[in-house]
This record gives sequence, C-alpha cells and structure tokens, in this order.
Amino acid sequence: MSVKVVVFVEDEWVWSRIKGCLGSVPPCWTLEVSDVRGTPLFVEIANNMDWFRKLQDKDKRVFDGVPINTCPGSMYIYRWGEDIPGSAIGCCSGGAYSVGVKTTDSAMSIVNRITHELIHGIDHNGKCNPDCMLRIDPSKWLVGWQIKAFNMTGDPDNLLRLYPKGSTKRWLVWIFRDWLVNYWQKKFYAYLTDKYIRGACDAGDT
Repeated sequence: MSVKVVVFVEDEWVWSRIKGCLGSVPPCWTLEVSDVRGTPLFVEIANNMDWFRKLQDKDKRVFDGVPINTCPGSMYIYRWGEDIPGSAIGCCSGGAYSVGVKTTDSAMSIVNRITHELIHGIDHNGKCNPDCMLRIDPSKWLVGWQIKAFNMTGDPDNLLRLYPKGSTKRWLVWIFRDWLVNYWQKKFYAYLTDKYIRGACDAGDT
C-alpha cells in the first residue's frame, strides 16, 4: 500500500536541504519530485483564504503568512523565513501538504516534519493522529527500557522546567532537546505508519 505524492520545491536551496532526506520517509508514500521550481499557482497565503477570515485571533496568529497548498496529492516544500509571522510550519488539508524548512533544521527534523504531515493525510478519524505522542500510552509503541526513558525524556520542555537557569543539567537538556524530540517522534511515526499499513488506522484504539 503506497500513496503517491508529487513534491514541488520552492528553490534550489530547499532542494539542497531535502534531497538527502526524502529517501528516509516511510515507504508507504511514494514521493515524486517535480523538476519545476517556484511557488505553484495552487499555493496560497493563508491570510487570503476564506477560512482564515473566520478564525479567532489566536488561531489567525498560527497561520499568519503561511503558504497553504490546495492541490490534493501534492506537497509544497519551501524555505521558512522570518518574513512568516505564523507558527504552522507544516500543514495538511484534504491530502494537500505544505512543509517549511528552516536554516537550522537537521535532516531528521526535516524527515519527521514531512512524515508528520503525511500521517495527517491518512488519519481520517483520529486513530493515527501524529499530534498525540504525549497522550498515548508509551507501552503501545515502545518496549522495555524505552518506556521508562520516554516517560523521563519524552517532553524535554518539562525537563527544562525542572532545572534552574545556569545549571549544567538544564544546559544538557537544552543541547539535546531537538535530538530527543526527533528520536521519539521517529519511533512514534513508525508505529503509526505500521498501523496504517495494517489497515488499523480505520478502527480500534490509537
């Protein structure tokens, strides 16, 4: 079971960042990269779309200035810059995906962000929601020592709050924060994509 997604890339800088990452996306998606560079006509800025005008102010701030892909079966990957006030660096609606790439992103961050949005596209009833990692019993998707380790480090931001500013432990958590987040996300997304392959995203518990 493989879902074809055509990938459109904003420019050569973005392509240089993602070309080594696409092969690490789970094989239940087949990503075909278009040779055309630039912003496709079917990509709109959120502020210009009808649904944006109906949002509450707090939600408008999330999508402010964010490029939104409107073509199902495709993904638009673009450079995320300071000119985008919103925070929604990844979006999925109706099988149309848009993913931003930061200059500071690691390869694993890019792979996880792409995979996260692709999983949103197959999650039709909340049974394979990639946003739910911290709310799902880790024993469902981890084994052995991983469960205890996740309970301790699954939310690095909680760890940061435990240690005072200037402490060595807080510094270590800060240094390894992104690595920890990416490590656990990769395992959680593997669990969700396995559920999808087995057809278990359509029924049963997450």
